Amino acid sequence: MQFFNYLPEIYELLSKDAAAIVKEDPAATDRNEVILTYPGFYAIAMYRLAHELYQLQVPMVPRMLTEYAHQKTGVDIHPSPDR
Repeated sequence: MQFFNYLPEIYELLSKDAAAIVKEDPAATDRNEVILTYPGFYAIAMYRLAHELYQLQVPMVPRMLTEYAHQKTGVDIHPSPDR
């Protein structure tokens, strides 16, 4: 249940991430495009979810999420304790 309590915060962070990408990437047309098609955003989203699970000391799942994202996108972000 603790993880689900963090979801609104994760949503807000991801919304800010998507907005930053739209602002800084001239090729990005809107947030939906970024969320649905940008591999970097996908990797960040998986990291943010994995990080909270890591903080809650859930075994293996955080690493599995980030490894899956790495395999899918080529972006490798470890779910470390630092934000």
